[in-house]
Amino acid sequence: MKTSPVLLNSRPIVFLIIFAVLFFCSIPRLYAEEITLSAEVDKNRLTLEDSIYLKITAHGAQNTPQPQLPPLPDFRVRTGGTSSSTQIINGSISTRSTHSFILTPTKAGTFTLGPATMKVDGKLYKTKPIQINVTPATAESKAEAPAYVEAHVSKTNPYIGEQVLYIFKFFRKTGVQNLNLDTPYDQLKFRKETLGKTQNYDQNIDGVVWKVLELPIAYIPMQEGAAEIPPAILEMDLLYRSNRAPSRRSPMDDIFDNPFFQSRAQIQHKVLQTRAFNLNVRPLPKTGKPENFSGLVGNIQLSAELGKAELEVGDTTTLTLAITGTGNIDQANLELKDISENFKIYADQPVFEQTIQNQKMGGRKTFKFALVPLKPGKLLIPPVFLSYFDPSKERYKTIQTQPIYLTSKPAKEIQEASKESMKDFSAQTESRENNVKILGEDIFPIHLNADDFEDQSISGRDKMGSLVLIILPVLLFIIAGKHSNHLRRRKLDPDYFKRQGAYKQARQRLDQITSIETSKLFVSELSHILREYIGNKYQFTGATLTSKEAENLLENASIESDIKLATCRLLERFEALQFSPGTDISKESLLEESVKLLDEMERKK
Repeated sequence: MKTSPVLLNSRPIVFLIIFAVLFFCSIPRLYAEEITLSAEVDKNRLTLEDSIYLKITAHGAQNTPQPQLPPLPDFRVRTGGTSSSTQIINGSISTRSTHSFILTPTKAGTFTLGPATMKVDGKLYKTKPIQINVTPATAESKAEAPAYVEAHVSKTNPYIGEQVLYIFKFFRKTGVQNLNLDTPYDQLKFRKETLGKTQNYDQNIDGVVWKVLELPIAYIPMQEGAAEIPPAILEMDLLYRSNRAPSRRSPMDDIFDNPFFQSRAQIQHKVLQTRAFNLNVRPLPKTGKPENFSGLVGNIQLSAELGKAELEVGDTTTLTLAITGTGNIDQANLELKDISENFKIYADQPVFEQTIQNQKMGGRKTFKFALVPLKPGKLLIPPVFLSYFDPSKERYKTIQTQPIYLTSKPAKEIQEASKESMKDFSAQTESRENNVKILGEDIFPIHLNADDFEDQSISGRDKMGSLVLIILPVLLFIIAGKHSNHLRRRKLDPDYFKRQGAYKQARQRLDQITSIETSKLFVSELSHILREYIGNKYQFTGATLTSKEAENLLENASIESDIKLATCRLLERFEALQFSPGTDISKESLLEESVKLLDEMERKK
């Protein structure tokens, strides 16, 4: 039997139709999974030295937005990253998207983690509440503990504006990694300054050698009354040698037995806290308070220096006043008494240079004044007075500069003296010319007329034209070569231009977010810009970049440790501001800090 050509040609079409019908019929089954939102923690009971890993999982959805956590005033919140997965089992598709968070308790008690929410396709989903029980840290002697922290303050009853020295110390006997120190404080009651870099040293305590990390901090109280310096919180991973059977040692064992080699180490996450300090801030005494007192507190010196002591009317000299010592010198201000009858005064912008002296914040603040004498004579610059409060003596002090005199000469007398000087010089020159006699002539003629010395060199215009003719071909060759390399680079390495444009793109977006009024949205956008910059710069998906991933990227890029640490802390601070309720946010300060950090990373690339 002969098959019709029409039937032969229609068979592929029939198969396609059957496949399409089966595929579209299976779609409802494939996507029949209902979207749900769940929350789980790795433990419900913990101590103040532990953390909780909270996972918010959206079932039946992918690429979900960040969930909104409930208010968590008793926990420090950090993001732990985002993951997603898809499974196909017997024709059914199962998808999930998980957002991880790390919660660290700040006090003991029983707490309820309220529902977290997420909006997917316009519908709001909620998780169930979770009960958490936090107990105080177990009592363990310092000698038996693998690590501990402590803190001390220089005094508990300071005056307003007086520096309180806060010393944080971290002691350990084992390896450690992923250190994260948080020293919270009330910005309305204190001003905080770090006093130099951290110090690392060994200390022998009762025959046990501890490795110590020490960080000095200055707290300056700004309000009188009761104030608290909250506990400092240090989060870390402790590393222990894993137990193994003894074996024959090799010369390399001393190297690879180091606990920092994680293949042979056990990791324990730990959170340590210092105790809080309650301060009684005293107001400055009213007795003996000078009229010109401006709020300076510390140990302060004042000096004055004049540039030129003799000058003519209309000339300029510089008066330099310098305040040095320890205390809040950056807030000092100086003014000259009314000397406008004798001088025109032009004040320069003060310059402050901060220094650390004996673990106290201080420095030098310089004031410069340009003085122009208006009349001749011996003119007086009167003393400049400065009052401050000395907390060590508990009394006010007033210091002053010495009076300074300068001599101002009339401009006419100086001009006459200049004319007389020129006459003497001309007479001496004429006398020398009359004493010169020609004794003979050399082979070459002696030129006696000024016209003989006319400049016959090439003119500047001719030189410029010759130079252009020489350089122009070279420049055109270099430009053509760079353009060719540019096109070849774009073809071979598309990510190159993404890296090159990362900084410009980030700065443009930073300039645009100033119009955002909602603080939480502002911080979220700021965090996204910084993460995206790091991702574009070092070839990573910046939108889901965690602070840990950022730290690894910057470390692989050989970024300096201080910039790497500042970046990670800023990202963690963004996270805390996003998820902590009732937090005051200074948008200008965060924006300035972000721009400064971007500039530093771009310079160190």
